[in-house]
Amino acid sequence: MKKLATAAAVAALLGASVSASAFWGGGPWGGGPGYGGGGNDISVEFETNNGINQSLGASVQGTTITVSLGTDANGNVTSTEADVVAAIDELFDALISELRELLPDLGQHLAVDSKQIETYARGRKEPAESGDPDADWGKKVKRGQRADGTLWEKVTKWFGYKLHLLVDSHYELPLSWKLTKASVSDTTELIPLVEDLKQRRSDRIAGAKDLSADKGYDSEKNNAWLWDECEIKPVIDNRLMWKQEQTRLLDEGKADNVVYDEKGQVYCFCPRTAEQRELVRLISDAELHTLRSQHGHDGFLIETDQLDHRVRTFRGDVESRKVVRLCAGGAA
Repeated sequence: MKKLATAAAVAALLGASVSASAFWGGGPWGGGPGYGGGGNDISVEFETNNGINQSLGASVQGTTITVSLGTDANGNVTSTEADVVAAIDELFDALISELRELLPDLGQHLAVDSKQIETYARGRKEPAESGDPDADWGKKVKRGQRADGTLWEKVTKWFGYKLHLLVDSHYELPLSWKLTKASVSDTTELIPLVEDLKQRRSDRIAGAKDLSADKGYDSEKNNAWLWDECEIKPVIDNRLMWKQEQTRLLDEGKADNVVYDEKGQVYCFCPRTAEQRELVRLISDAELHTLRSQHGHDGFLIETDQLDHRVRTFRGDVESRKVVRLCAGGAA
């Protein structure tokens, strides 16, 4: 956990791939290479310089992060894992502060996601029995719908950890990070990541306008908290909760051939052929648009800016089509 936590911190620090390499010095951190691989040639080096009463510190030069471990009067290393992570956090904050001076709009557009990190220890059914007892099993499930309407599912499992990152989506720079066991849900880590940013550097969150995430972060609590507590617009893909059904009847009492899917698309079935068609395609000059809103079905009453833009654009398109038909000699 020590090595992975530090390697992940450095990866987040420099916005690099999580598979960065780290090299380890003496003392309680062990000797020799401790974490290998990496396509960005980023390394973490620990040193003591055989000094006494040395203070803990971290610095960056090129692609190398150097951590000078603290020592006592006898030259023994006194720095703990928590001390080292805190030192890297401080270096991380200093770099972001410098970037904020160069990029005043840093942090306006946020995004959150997670990255699986496999440990080098062999995974066991009981994680405590493995060579890395701090790790555990993680699983990601992806679901979708094929063109023919059938559903598909892909399951990925790994033994290790999960890195959660909050980044500036425009500049692709990390702003906050957290390493957890692999089994920790993405949904529960969105609020802690944003809270961490608010507490450590409130200036980074003050100008935030929106936060994007995939459906793994979709929850009523996350959406409401972002909007109500932070005034950040959540742009989070809707989680698909229907396990078996592909469609449901829109109004069973009025029509038995009009249905809708979980994403809100409305279809009708031809009474003669039973062919399923998108209803919007059967209405002359009709268009279907989706409003992104945390307010559910009330969104069309609240998201006035989005609605105004859609209506104005639609009316302009309709008028343009009328002109084309008139010029072609057709009916308006």
